[in-house]
Amino acid sequence: MRSPNADLLERGAVRAAVARWLGDMTGEVIAPTIVDTRKPDTSGSSHDVTFLTARFSDGIVREFVLRRGIDDQALFVDADLAREAQLMDVVHRTGGVPTPELVGFNPDPSVLGTPYLVMARVPGNVAPDAPSYNTSGWLADAAPVERRDLWQQAMHLMTRVGTVDLNELVGLFPDRQGLHAEFDHWWRNTLWANDGAPSSSIAEAFDQLRATIPPDTTAALSWGDARIGNIIFDSGSAATIIDWEMASLGGAYLDVGWWLMTDLVHSTQMGYTRLDGLGTRRETIELWCAATALEPDAIAWHEAFAALKLGVTIGRMTRVAHQRGLLSDNLLTMVEDNLGTRILAALLEVPPRA
Repeated sequence: MRSPNADLLERGAVRAAVARWLGDMTGEVIAPTIVDTRKPDTSGSSHDVTFLTARFSDGIVREFVLRRGIDDQALFVDADLAREAQLMDVVHRTGGVPTPELVGFNPDPSVLGTPYLVMARVPGNVAPDAPSYNTSGWLADAAPVERRDLWQQAMHLMTRVGTVDLNELVGLFPDRQGLHAEFDHWWRNTLWANDGAPSSSIAEAFDQLRATIPPDTTAALSWGDARIGNIIFDSGSAATIIDWEMASLGGAYLDVGWWLMTDLVHSTQMGYTRLDGLGTRRETIELWCAATALEPDAIAWHEAFAALKLGVTIGRMTRVAHQRGLLSDNLLTMVEDNLGTRILAALLEVPPRA
């Protein structure tokens, strides 16, 4: 299915309008010419991504990524592209964690139907979701010793996220600072995603996790969607982190919990063997604890919380796809029975369906 954004950018007037804005954002007197647009091989479910190639008046050609939200496909109750743009800009400017340079955010929906942001495109490869990086692709083709080095680099990037200075970030997440506030946020998100009536198994899982929640954490930046597939690798290095849509100030444990859970999803949960060189659960925890100087005690709880969040998110994706006519009625069972809820059931012994 073609993206409406791709169609719009094929229209001369729309392409010219984006080019003029791009020129303003880059300080050009003469607007660049957008000479090519194309879609990535994969894209997120709640946003639309287009790669732009622009030629400037001095003849230099630059690559950009345009990303816009899709209002009727939002996965999260507080989806906010403007906040994500601000976050990316702060993280990039502080220099503690590599992330693409933000070119600008345009709140005006008149050109593309929704606001959009543009960032510099970072060259390199990402570990694919489909087919899983554990089965084929550039990472599977690499030697185990090379994969080991890339995994360690990726882990160290992830651990650095929690060290970002919060001075410019606190205002972006007024009600998502610390673990307990983030947990409450996800309950609100779950009610929204399920029209106020989540399944009994999801509600029971929240009750179990609430009863065993670790002591509250000091606010620290959490990447949110912390996984190897959201890192761009280039020339043997982990070059940059992408996709901050799930970010919060809920603390570093959120990221290691999500990392471990998504590693499980892309390996044993799908029936695949983890590639030699990629860290096991134990190795991941050991490296994370050594790099952050944090204790491992609360990690298991955060893994379960991550599985719960994944289950809720897949459920929301299922509802959206069904509403758009992309999913048949019989597949609506995935709202309650999906990868996330199955992992959660194994961890908490909660049946995946009501």
